[in-house]
Amino acid sequence: EIIDASISAELVPETGSSIPLTFNIDPPGTATYTGSDIPTGYYTLVVQLIDSGVLTMGAVEVVRVVDGQTTSGTFEFYDINQLEGSIQVNITPVMNDPIAVTMSGQIAEFGAGGFMTVEASVPPETGNVTYVWYINGNALATGASYTTPSDLFVGVYRLDVVAFTADGSRAGSATHTFRVLNLAPVDVTLEWDPNTEPDLAGYNIYWGYASGDYAFSADVGNQTTYTVTGLIPGMTYYYAATAYDTDDLESDYSDEVVYIVPII
Repeated sequence: EIIDASISAELVPETGSSIPLTFNIDPPGTATYTGSDIPTGYYTLVVQLIDSGVLTMGAVEVVRVVDGQTTSGTFEFYDINQLEGSIQVNITPVMNDPIAVTMSGQIAEFGAGGFMTVEASVPPETGNVTYVWYINGNALATGASYTTPSDLFVGVYRLDVVAFTADGSRAGSATHTFRVLNLAPVDVTLEWDPNTEPDLAGYNIYWGYASGDYAFSADVGNQTTYTVTGLIPGMTYYYAATAYDTDDLESDYSDEVVYIVPII
């Protein structure tokens, strides 16, 4: 499926200049790099698979180069990220004493226009670390959390986060592969029990992507149903309602309702 393959790769130290890696493509379908002049230490290994000048997939992993030892690993690209294609990337690095990095908040797949906010953490005894986030081998952000762009094209993506201690003496990484799907938006109809106050004038409906954080709202008047349109499959939405009276005084939020839009 690859027409004109090339590999763009580099080792990125915690400080200092990156070290480019030149891969040999032989036999067809396999690219290898062997080097003996890399200084010892932890590095972020960035590998991108290029086909005819177009990035098809990338992967990021923390590796450790140890004096007098061989550091080895393998990326296996089973499929490629062409139109309607997908990819799975695995790596088995050889490291000593890596930082255990954990991701939370991942979503496996969602419709175009969706996004996810992912958080990274390390064991408390690790101390302060610096996080760097990558999608398909491109460095995009730093910090303990990252929200993917909502304008990603339909396809498969690899999200990587690397963590380095302040002195660069230890590092680790975690990865998550997700898919953006070409799916039609979904509508959902909310229903609730009516209030009984004689001066009731209507209801407000609130919803958003996080609990208690409502980015959208609608004044639905004095009715007990409302249809929310344009929901993105795979996304989680949080809903709450309030009532207001003829003096425009608004009640507290109702109990929150959580709805995960199914992928069909």
